[in-house]
Amino acid sequence: MSPYQMNAYAMALKAVGEIIQDYDSDKLFPAYGFGAKMPPDGKISHAFPLNGDSDHPNCVGIEGVLEAYFQSLRTVQLYGPTNFAPVINKVANILLLHRLFLHLNLDTTFSPIWGAKIYSLSLNIGEETAL
Repeated sequence: MSPYQMNAYAMALKAVGEIIQDYDSDKLFPAYGFGAKMPPDGKISHAFPLNGDSDHPNCVGIEGVLEAYFQSLRTVQLYGPTNFAPVINKVANILLLHRLFLHLNLDTTFSPIWGAKIYSLSLNIGEETAL
């Protein structure tokens, strides 16, 4: 994986990030990597800030996320097996800490979806919508 050219992961980050960044007023995104041996001692990490700053893991805009991603590819050694749990837990903790400040009321958005689950409502995106 070249740290100097767009790969499938970078293209996915860019495609999704360019859309969602417009829904965030400050455009600051905490970005984490997983599955790497970290310099200088090769300690394995499954949740490290892409920008290398654990106290301030935010990147400015999707371009900042991509810059941090490519920089991390140049500095860490990728290492498996993949373990997403530490990154998911870290992000969940960030959301819990900042929930009061979110512009999107998650309860209002997701409650109808979870409620529809009781009635076996199927939401499809594509040519057909089935109920």
